[in-house]
Amino acid sequence: MRVGVVGGGVLGLSLAYYLSRSGAEVTVFEGKDRPGGLLDYIQVDGFWIDKYYHCILSNYVDLLDLVDEIGLRDGVRFTNTKQGVYADGHLYSLGSAKDFLLFPLLSPLERVRLAISILRALRVDDWHDLEEIGVEDWLVRLGGRGVFEKLWKPMLRAKFDGAYAQTPATYIWSRLKRTSTTRASAGPQERMGYFVGSYKQLVDRLVDRIEASGSAVKLGAKVQEIAISGDRVDGVVVDGTHTPLDMVVVTTPLPILQRLLPEPWRTRLDVPAETEYLGVVCGLLLLDRPLSAYYTLNIADESIPFTAIIETTNLIAPEHVGGYHLAYLPKYVTPASPYARLPDGELFGLYRTYLKQMFPNFDERWIKHQFVFRERFVEPLHRVRTRRPVMPIQTQLGGLYVVNNGQIYPDLTSCQSSVRHAREALPILLAGTSATRREPAMVG
Repeated sequence: MRVGVVGGGVLGLSLAYYLSRSGAEVTVFEGKDRPGGLLDYIQVDGFWIDKYYHCILSNYVDLLDLVDEIGLRDGVRFTNTKQGVYADGHLYSLGSAKDFLLFPLLSPLERVRLAISILRALRVDDWHDLEEIGVEDWLVRLGGRGVFEKLWKPMLRAKFDGAYAQTPATYIWSRLKRTSTTRASAGPQERMGYFVGSYKQLVDRLVDRIEASGSAVKLGAKVQEIAISGDRVDGVVVDGTHTPLDMVVVTTPLPILQRLLPEPWRTRLDVPAETEYLGVVCGLLLLDRPLSAYYTLNIADESIPFTAIIETTNLIAPEHVGGYHLAYLPKYVTPASPYARLPDGELFGLYRTYLKQMFPNFDERWIKHQFVFRERFVEPLHRVRTRRPVMPIQTQLGGLYVVNNGQIYPDLTSCQSSVRHAREALPILLAGTSATRREPAMVG
């Protein structure tokens, strides 16, 4: 059974691993010159460093099961971390329920309303009704206008590049649920984990296991078209060459799937034509000292354009990244955002300006290396009372399956959710391989 997986990110690699382990002959087609997708990395002074910030939470059971299965658990380290927020010119801890209740920018009544609103939100089990409610309306209804304006609004503006008005309440609900389940599994102190040697360790091991099973990961293999014969796929076209396949699994974002499908199938499969995605522009500064004690410092100051400051070396031991202290400065952007088009030099200037504002003692000489990384498709945008940008895993075109991050909703897009989605999709794909094997051969 010849299966092609389009896309070599963590979702595509996990799927390929599970399929090849089950006996399928799998070929992963990855357009870039190395696999991993958002789990990309760079080398500095002989050390591998993730281009984007990632962590392993204690309740990431699917990811940790995979890590155990492929023999990587000895390369994972866990430690306690802290969360904070920058607001009104100060840093505040937000690492516990007590910190929320004592948040100084809220009045005593607003603190009580915040606590009640979080408890009420966590009691919601069926999220479907929340799709019909805007996140602002829901949060104001739960905790009042004051709490929303002082705490939630600045963070929503930062996350959605200012365009949060049509975001459904599921966005905040899913984050509160994740936080509560993480605390339940790890105790009151938040614990996070990381791979020693960056996520390159996970990517490389998955590729090794896929290839050891007799399957393949092809790099620099950008799929140009999904080839169709009659009512079935019969392969993919890469660099003008047709590769015959019995099944094609597309793990890319929907805008890419739309380009791969010829008409009339694009219309017949009802692929969403206008699918909005958040991208990211992520600065990475390698410093000779830490900025703060927080792993995540959320920014509740609308004058500062970053979404947050993520100091991963408050999780990762600095000796595992060359002794540097890593500060990520992400900005999630819509396609029309002017921020997405700023040259790297201008971005570096902004980083310095706002870091001096946030940390008065900051000295530019602390920066030893600086980078900017960009990704166009990071997270699909879901809108209130509109069709979600999603397709079923099994399509009406024989042999074509879609397994991508738009189907993960309302859970958060992460390495854990990608691995879990791959595991959950596997039985559907295996049923498809069995059905294909049972089809009688065509006699000419």
